[in-house]
Amino acid sequence: MAEQQPTPEREPRDGARVPVMQEIYDNIWFLFLVSGVIILVSYIIWALIDLINVPTLR
Repeated sequence: MAEQQPTPEREPRDGARVPVMQEIYDNIWFLFLVSGVIILVSYIIWALIDLINVPTLR
């Protein structure tokens, strides 16, 4: 019997390469970092909009 070679985790069995963007998006820590940055930026923009809308004293 011929021994099967173990396939790498990111290499599909049919020999096709996994797209680079899929490899990036499969990284859970990258997604965690991106979600944190999106939340941080949205809160900063929200705060700036609130500051702009504060009425001024004359």
